[in-house]
Amino acid sequence: MTKEHDIPAVHLMRLDAVVRATGKSHSTIYKDVSDRTFPAPIKIGPRAVAWVSTEIEEWIAGRIAQSRGIDGAPGDTQSDAAGTSGDACDESA
Repeated sequence: MTKEHDIPAVHLMRLDAVVRATGKSHSTIYKDVSDRTFPAPIKIGPRAVAWVSTEIEEWIAGRIAQSRGIDGAPGDTQSDAAGTSGDACDESA
């Protein structure tokens, strides 16, 4: 019983939608993808890519949790794996 304009739970987001959702610029998104600190897009055509909405939502939730100091935040695994969690504190000591 969904309306036509309802967005499905999982959907694909084009770059402009990711920019609006995250507040990041186009170039920063691609830099962060390259640095493995942001979800990578998937190919949807020969010259088109899109991001999985749930991955972007998890990244956003992780940033919120990280800014609030919550451990085990969703989305932390990518930034921690790259060693660039963005924290100014070094908690490894």
